[in-house]
Amino acid sequence: MSPNHSAGEASSSEPETSGEASAFPSALAWLQRYPDQPAPQPRRMRMTPIGVAGTMIWAVAAAVLTFFHEDLKAADVGWLLTCAQLGIVIGIIGTVVMVVHDRRGVRANGALREHPDDSE
Repeated sequence: MSPNHSAGEASSSEPETSGEASAFPSALAWLQRYPDQPAPQPRRMRMTPIGVAGTMIWAVAAAVLTFFHEDLKAADVGWLLTCAQLGIVIGIIGTVVMVVHDRRGVRANGALREHPDDSE
């Protein structure tokens, strides 16, 4: 009897497992059933919209906090506006990195081509 079960509980006939194998039993069963099947290719997705959305959220937060900046300073949390402004700066940098990542992916396999006439 495992330490997780009390004396009155019925124990399961399956052995207790921990780790990734128990987290994905259907994937493990599929791999055991079809061992020769190659793994599917990862799905490619554009990263740029994610960066833009995050940056826009920080911009909205900064705009709202600007209206309440004096009240926030009085409450000794004036740093919130600075945090939102830094979020915008980091978001812009991250968005630029994501644009470069997306364009390199497009050039590498041609799957996510934004402009069909882009000859670079």
